[in-house]
Amino acid sequence: MNEDIANQFNEELTAGERIEWCGKPYHGIFFEKEDIVRLIPNLVFSSLFVFIFIRLFLNIISFLGIVVFIILSTLVTFSAISMLAGKLIIGPWRRRKTYYAITNQRIIIISGIENRNIKSIRLNGLKEINVSYRKNGKGIIRFGNAVETPWDSRYTTHLYYLVERNVYIPEFEMIDDVKKVYNMIKKLQNESI
Repeated sequence: MNEDIANQFNEELTAGERIEWCGKPYHGIFFEKEDIVRLIPNLVFSSLFVFIFIRLFLNIISFLGIVVFIILSTLVTFSAISMLAGKLIIGPWRRRKTYYAITNQRIIIISGIENRNIKSIRLNGLKEINVSYRKNGKGIIRFGNAVETPWDSRYTTHLYYLVERNVYIPEFEMIDDVKKVYNMIKKLQNESI
């Protein structure tokens, strides 16, 4: 167990509570399937708009047509750039300030770029755990179901990555040995019943 990470949770532990596991998410850049599906059309449309924009300057067309085209192309291009900025800059920065812990009683997530946000989930009250992992053993454990949330900004806008992330579904994002951590959670849940 990494002592530097474990020390982040000293103020959060109650009497009789002990850390069974602690970790951090992967700091680098990674893309999920949903990101690729959103990014490719944005890049295609941005490239198309740039190509058409260049062609417009070679031909003379109406001033209003050029203004409308510039506004539309700017919006589409900004959408693609904001998603890339979120994935390439904001995402890794946010993950550097995120810490995860599993205690004998609960799951604790500390996050926040400017503020310290703490999420705590009692093991005996946890009804659903969703796990997805890659061949290298890294993966995501989500505590809950996306369908249960009334509004999940994760799937509605790219600008979401430009502001501090507000996770509606608590998760351990891109952790090492995700299967081992998942089995530990299940074991601790069974012990707490």
